[in-house]
Amino acid sequence: MIDIASAKLIKISRTPVSREWTSNKTTGTSSSDQAFAVETSESIGFRIGAIITAHIAEEDTAKFLYNYTAAQLEEVLDTNIRNFISAELATSFGAHDLNWGQKNKNDVFANARLKAQDFFGKRGITIDNFGFSEGIYYDNQKIQDAIDDKFSSEMKVVSAQNMLDAAKKLAESQVAVEQSVGRH
Repeated sequence: MIDIASAKLIKISRTPVSREWTSNKTTGTSSSDQAFAVETSESIGFRIGAIITAHIAEEDTAKFLYNYTAAQLEEVLDTNIRNFISAELATSFGAHDLNWGQKNKNDVFANARLKAQDFFGKRGITIDNFGFSEGIYYDNQKIQDAIDDKFSSEMKVVSAQNMLDAAKKLAESQVAVEQSVGRH
């Protein structure tokens, strides 16, 4: 007679797992560059880091096991979820120009988070948070230099305008003092 096991016990950790997918080897989950590489509609390439935390709720363990067999949440985060999010970010940033992407990165990440929460929630994974980190790193350093130069020029204009306004107020107050002294 052959004894065949009728059940198999698989342990699933439900502890929340966090990942940092960054370009900096000292800040990310891995020492390799894991930032998301995307480009704008003008084909301006850049990298942007992200952070994510997820867990498996007790009532979702069967769904998780059905969809990911014996995988651990860390593996699913670094493969399936990361790839899903990468595609979402590439599609969103790629549909717009650089200025739009700079101004709307919060919305792009919020939209990717909602889509990932919906998609992976149906597969037993609860995404607790997801957002960008460490800023945008352009593939071409000249683009960052141009952005820095533009900002610096704008700040010089603002500073000059502030000095001009202060000089006008000083001149107005001197005239008011002279008129006040002349009346006495």
